[in-house]
Amino acid sequence: MIKRMIKLSLMAGLLLLIVIMHLGMAYMLPYPWNSINILFVCSILFLVFKESGLVIWLTCAMHFFIELYSVQPFGIALVASTFSLLFTYWLYQHIFTNHSWYAVIALSIISLILYRGISLILLFIFSMFIHTIDLQLSSLMIQYAWEILSTTLVASIIYGIPYILVFKKKQPKRALFI
Repeated sequence: MIKRMIKLSLMAGLLLLIVIMHLGMAYMLPYPWNSINILFVCSILFLVFKESGLVIWLTCAMHFFIELYSVQPFGIALVASTFSLLFTYWLYQHIFTNHSWYAVIALSIISLILYRGISLILLFIFSMFIHTIDLQLSSLMIQYAWEILSTTLVASIIYGIPYILVFKKKQPKRALFI
């Protein structure tokens, strides 16, 4: 019982640390790099390394804390991220079954496209029925493209560092045909 409480407390602390890192990087880094989505980097890497459906619940918890600081209507980022990671988890279980660097890149791109697509649809529905929101699609698409590029780059680099280190250790010192 105590071990479970300690593990739960550490997990909650880690989630809050990831949310604080995401908010801090969004405000401190210059323009193209402030669009790195640390929440999705951590979620994709957790999915690839642990292969657990727990990633959906962790993403839901992290985006709940993000919703508290968001300027969007409450629930849009939470619903979009949860459905995006749910589909990404399904893709990882049934289509991208290997632990390759390419799978991390594809999962990052697909999950962010789904996340931003679902959030745009929800914002459009919200603006039609409840409140008028001025959506400038050209600037949003540029911001989303930078987010997809920088988040995918960071996730692939973080995944690739241990992959390259392990691969270099397994290489022979000299080739057999020389």
